[in-house]
Amino acid sequence: MRVAELVLEALHQHGVRQVFGIPGDAINDFTYALRNRSDMEFVLVRHEEAGAFAASAQAKLTGELACCMGTAGGGAIHLLNGLYDARMDKAPVIAITGQVATDFIGTGYHQEVDTERLFSDVAVYSKTVMDPGQLPGILLEAIKAALSERGPAHISVPTNIGAIADHAGRCGLAASGGSDQQLGETRDSRRHRRCGGEGGYSGTGAQTEGSDRAYASRQGLDRRGLPGVCRGTGASRRPRRLQGDGRMRLPDHARHGLSLCR
Repeated sequence: MRVAELVLEALHQHGVRQVFGIPGDAINDFTYALRNRSDMEFVLVRHEEAGAFAASAQAKLTGELACCMGTAGGGAIHLLNGLYDARMDKAPVIAITGQVATDFIGTGYHQEVDTERLFSDVAVYSKTVMDPGQLPGILLEAIKAALSERGPAHISVPTNIGAIADHAGRCGLAASGGSDQQLGETRDSRRHRRCGGEGGYSGTGAQTEGSDRAYASRQGLDRRGLPGVCRGTGASRRPRRLQGDGRMRLPDHARHGLSLCR
C-alpha cells in the first residue's frame, strides 16, 4: 500500500467516511486512492473553504472525526476559515494538505507554503510527514489530538511521500489502520471527549440529565431534545441554537457550506 492509502485506511478505522475537498496536483495520490475505495467518499466542493466548513459541521453534528483536504499553496490556505469554525466550536477535524516535494521545501518553490506555521494558530496539532517512517507517529498523534482536545489537527504530506509504496513496512501501519495499542489510545481519546474532559459530560446519567435541564432553564431554551443534542456534539461552550421542536439549528455559515456539497 502507498502512504496515501495507509492514511485513508487509518482514518477509515477511526470513523471517517467522507473527505471534503477539491482535487489538486499535490494530493492526486489521495484522490486516486479514494476513487478505488467503496467504503469512503470524496465529496467534491466548489471551494476548499466550503469543504472545511462542511467537515466542521459534520463533526459538530455527529461528534465524530471528520476530514477535509486541500492541495499545496492556495488550496491549503483556503481551508483556514472553516478550520477556525471547528476550532471555536470544538469540533474534531483532520485537515490533510499537499506540499511540494521534500527536496524543494525551503527553497521558495512554486506554491510552497510553510503549512506547519500557517496552521499553528488554528490547529491543535500540525506536522509535515518528511519520511514514511514518521507516518504512524504523526498520523495517530494528530487523530488523538483532534479527538481529545476537540479541535482541528493538520497533516501535510509532500507529493513524493504520498506516492511511496510501503513494501518494507516502513510506515508501521498495517492495513487494519494501526496496532491494537495505538487504536486503543485514540479510542480512549474519543471516550474522553464524549464522557469527560474540559467541557465534556461526566458522572451518572441522572447527573448529566439534571445539569442539562438546569442549563436549559438558565438559557431559556426548550428542554425537549436538549440532552440528545448536546451529547456527542463536542459540548461547545456557546449555547446551542434550537428550533421550536428542540432540534439544533446549524449556523448560517455551516448550512451554506453543506449546501455547496449537494
